[in-house]
Amino acid sequence: MLTRHRGVLQDYSQEYRRLSANLGDARDRTELFGSGTTEVMGLAGQEQAAHDRYERSSIARSNLAIGEVLGQAEAVSSQLTSQRQIFLGMGGKMQQLANRFPALNGIMTAIRRKKSKDTIILSAVIAVCTIFTVLYWWSKGR
Repeated sequence: MLTRHRGVLQDYSQEYRRLSANLGDARDRTELFGSGTTEVMGLAGQEQAAHDRYERSSIARSNLAIGEVLGQAEAVSSQLTSQRQIFLGMGGKMQQLANRFPALNGIMTAIRRKKSKDTIILSAVIAVCTIFTVLYWWSKGR
């Protein structure tokens, strides 16, 4: 019977040392990171509860704001999808009109050519400006 009690005492002593070490680690962690947390840890029970409620309400407000932003993003996405469908339909109708009326087809071809010409001219102007800017920086660096 004495050996059984010694075994139980030894088990309890081991458990006590383990819990004591864990508590010491927790205290060390609190001291190390404690600048902001010591204020919270030093609060009385009611003040701690009030602080917890404040934090919980802040998190709830953040979740609501995130939900609203996600709702807006979904609405924008659906609007963009519907606009895409409208523009695809318009392109098909324009093609039908161009096939039906050859004069319209000629006008649309002229518009496409002018647009591609404008794109080429704009690209050339941007390239020349970029080259002059690089040459200016290069000459200024000498």
